[in-house]
Amino acid sequence: RGTMDEARRELLAFTDLYNRNSPATPAENRFLQDILFCYLETTSNRIDSARARLTKAMQNVDSARAMWGGTLLLFKGMVEGELLLAEHLPDSAIHVVRTTRVPSPAMTTGYRMPMYSGPYLRDIVPRAFLMKGQPDSAIVEYKKLLTIDTATRDRRLINPLYHYRLAKLYEQTGATDDAIREYTRFLSLWKDADKDQSDYVDARKRLALLARRQGVSNR
Repeated sequence: RGTMDEARRELLAFTDLYNRNSPATPAENRFLQDILFCYLETTSNRIDSARARLTKAMQNVDSARAMWGGTLLLFKGMVEGELLLAEHLPDSAIHVVRTTRVPSPAMTTGYRMPMYSGPYLRDIVPRAFLMKGQPDSAIVEYKKLLTIDTATRDRRLINPLYHYRLAKLYEQTGATDDAIREYTRFLSLWKDADKDQSDYVDARKRLALLARRQGVSNR
């Protein structure tokens, strides 16, 4: 909702509570806190602060690896990719995301499971290609995000918004039929969610316009 000051207060309350409940793992706690604040500062466009948080987190990365295994390091890779995009370093963002190991989900992941599929939007690589002016490559990457590759261990949740963003790229590149298909899929998946969400409203408008244009061209 854009209320970053409130988000910062709530995150600080969470990390303070977590520290009190886990006094035996101070280094791991600091890593978690710094990574979470790095993500918040990145989304708040406080880039210098986000970079400082990531630098602090890396001082405790070995302790975090020993305790958390791959789940938190996966989350760290996605957060670092977002930060690199915010720093206008798309090639570095692509490299970090592609070299970050994605473990299998497991029962032992436990309460850390939300971090396995986080952040909420992790379409870093396609957005990096867009930053580089390569929409065709971005389309390829969005299609990968929307596909479960059984040859890998990646079983992260697929965000429906990827269909919307892919549809817009298809529309921009003149692939009308593909755009209609992806807008339709997005709206179907979103049918029980917030109807006043800006992407949902925009998708309905774009789909209706494309359908009218296609109807005219087929006459």
